[in-house]
Amino acid sequence: MKIILKQGRILDPSVEMDVVGNVIIEDDQLVEIGPDVPVEEDADVVIDCTGLWIAPGFVDPHVHLREPGDEHKETIASGTQAAAAGGFTTICCMPNTRPVLDNPAIIDFILDKAAAPDAGGVFVAPVGALTLGGNSESIADLAAMKRAGIVAASDNDTDNLSIAMTAKELNPDLFVVVRQNRVANQVLFDAYDADFTMVPSRIVARECLALITSPLLSRFLRLIRSWPDERAATVTGQLEALCGQRVPLVWGVRLNAAEAPAAHRLLMMEQRSMALAVLRRDPSAHVEALPLLPLLLVRDGRDHELPADQLLLQPGDQLLFAGTRAAKIAQNLALDNRNVLDYVLTGQDAQGWLWGLLSRSAGRREVREGEGERR
Repeated sequence: MKIILKQGRILDPSVEMDVVGNVIIEDDQLVEIGPDVPVEEDADVVIDCTGLWIAPGFVDPHVHLREPGDEHKETIASGTQAAAAGGFTTICCMPNTRPVLDNPAIIDFILDKAAAPDAGGVFVAPVGALTLGGNSESIADLAAMKRAGIVAASDNDTDNLSIAMTAKELNPDLFVVVRQNRVANQVLFDAYDADFTMVPSRIVARECLALITSPLLSRFLRLIRSWPDERAATVTGQLEALCGQRVPLVWGVRLNAAEAPAAHRLLMMEQRSMALAVLRRDPSAHVEALPLLPLLLVRDGRDHELPADQLLLQPGDQLLFAGTRAAKIAQNLALDNRNVLDYVLTGQDAQGWLWGLLSRSAGRREVREGEGERR
């Protein structure tokens, strides 16, 4: 059977696709996809998707199917049918059933139920319990459950903290890294005081904020995937030397009238040249360098990774820097204020506009007084 999905908005983040087009499915296999795919007349079914989205199946990593033990709330069949109706083709079921998912036999039960004809036809990925019975006293056979088909272990904060406490009691010298999944459990994690606490929601939020405030960051991260280990290690060492033990701040700059008025005027209006090294100089001490590192320059759509100091800048250039917060503030002074920019360019202090106005006024007054004395 040939099915055509016509004129839908096709979204596929894996290949950065966001277009309006057609999709051809033949014998349950994706044959063609894109904006230029023709609508063939021999199709068995044509579905008009105008105004609708066409996307890969969604994944829900936290689902409670309730079976076994609480079938009156939901069953594997009803849960998977609901998932399929909502566009979810993969779901991860949590282990807090009765009995809990703590051994291969119960994992087999879940997978067999999910594959039954009355199920929704979605892929069910079980999440196993870390401990037998979920009581945090005895570790479950995770290796055996992995062979049976689990994709992860429990993300229950209280269970994980209990396991960490037990392990620390057995070996006080352990370096403990814990993962906090719920903001509401902050007090528990503060009381435990692990060596390192990972909070996924905070990590995601900070990454989203960084991508919003520094759009070039995602572009740079894609580029460095192909870097050899030696190059990555060199850049990491440079950032550690600049920032010490603190996480570097990442920011972007576009050399235009809005974001860098002083630099844009010098490059665009006055047609003067300026090297990248100028943006690394300290406005309070001309010969000193700011603790920052240029990571990327984008010009006319082309990427220049780790641009050199001697590179001449052009109006419209986009730059990505990493360094300290103080370095960003100092650099902004040079980008915004022409007097500061002149200082980092020449090393000579420039008079401000107010001082210049007062000086010119005083000069004119002296001329008039001199002419009066001569008369």
